[in-house]
Amino acid sequence: MQIEGSGRAGVQALAPPWRRVPPSHRWNDLVLPDEALASLRGLAARLDGQTGGEPLRALFVGEHGTGKSMAAQVLATEHGAPLIELDVAAALTSGPAGLAAALWHVIREGERDGAVLVLDGAGASADPQAHGPGQRIAASALRDLLARCAGYPGLVIFCTTVTARQLAGTQALSAVVHFPFPDASAREQMWRRYLPPGSELADEDIEYVARWFRLPGAAIRATAAAATQAAAAAGQPPRAADVGEALQRAYRGALVSESTRTALEELVARESGPDASR
Repeated sequence: MQIEGSGRAGVQALAPPWRRVPPSHRWNDLVLPDEALASLRGLAARLDGQTGGEPLRALFVGEHGTGKSMAAQVLATEHGAPLIELDVAAALTSGPAGLAAALWHVIREGERDGAVLVLDGAGASADPQAHGPGQRIAASALRDLLARCAGYPGLVIFCTTVTARQLAGTQALSAVVHFPFPDASAREQMWRRYLPPGSELADEDIEYVARWFRLPGAAIRATAAAATQAAAAAGQPPRAADVGEALQRAYRGALVSESTRTALEELVARESGPDASR
């Protein structure tokens, strides 16, 4: 994939590590603790109040699928800015020089369009000789990325799965936002939000799914979409069985516990017969 408007043959080879993400999410798509939402809204206010190209740097910390990319899209959408995401680990497959070249192009495109930049996998090290505790490597990688982006006039978001409470270099950041893995209550909110109005899942069905299947938000959203699509193909709203079948497909090939397997079978069996009822 070639970045729009670049018109350079060299970009074709470097393009895979990054992509333009059409901002589409809004605040009500996020299910996060109040503290995280307050930090994001504060960052949004600073972004809207930028003067003279004030640089903003934010660190988003959390496991995969916990809402970091969605939150970045929300900030870009609210600000009316494009969003460019760089996969740091993918860029590093070409070595430190590959990362440097990818960053140069992303920053150039971002400056041209006033984009929000997202550097995913910011804990990946550009040093092929790096070894030792993961926290030390991640801190070094973050410092390196911060230095490389020093001249960018807009918002740069560094996303990492590193769970260390503090990383060296955070003093140069405008905000540090933690994205926790959702508990059963948050998962229930997500299922209710991502399933369409008119779904035939009863409250106890949604509570059951949220309690038994420990999934991050991205997986819940994808599973709800898959269940909705399958149900629509059959000309009906999604039911508990549709969600169960979508979960079975999502778990296919994964090592699951006996209790999870049993829960899946029970969910799929719900409403399976013409006279089935709750």
